[in-house]
Amino acid sequence: MERWDLYDSNLNKTGKIVTEESQIPNGFYHMSLEIWVINSSNHVLLTKNSIDYSKRYPGSWCCIGGNLIADETIKDGLKRILYNKIGMTLSLEKVEIKEPIKRDPYNYAYITCIVFENLNIKNIKFIDQNSVSAQYINKNELIKMCNNGEIAYYLIERINNEILKYLD
Repeated sequence: MERWDLYDSNLNKTGKIVTEESQIPNGFYHMSLEIWVINSSNHVLLTKNSIDYSKRYPGSWCCIGGNLIADETIKDGLKRILYNKIGMTLSLEKVEIKEPIKRDPYNYAYITCIVFENLNIKNIKFIDQNSVSAQYINKNELIKMCNNGEIAYYLIERINNEILKYLD
């Protein structure tokens, strides 16, 4: 069971820790990372969620994501989440970390992290088995997938605001 730092409405750490099964009080948040890997061809890596209806967004294409655990830095969270999701340790030499954005009424804030790195899809291993496939796609393919409902709906605004500008 994950333990998370609790943040106030200004996204400052409160010094309190909650578990992932806790009810987070209104006006408080935990922090999540949304990780977008972009290669040197300016294509973005997406993973496809398994068709498991007990999980969120079954069968949808998504970025790599996960929650920061208590006392974890963003860089350490990136390393852990990338390894747990795709079985790879990336260099993280070039990363852009955006400001956190609150997602109400869900009591979490997300940090968009853009990782510029080439990785070989053939080396991906879906450690947590929440995903079943991965692919790099270009800007036009991403727009088409958004319009066709293939992308998890909650990501479309972020894609438009943060990701498309990096893609060819």
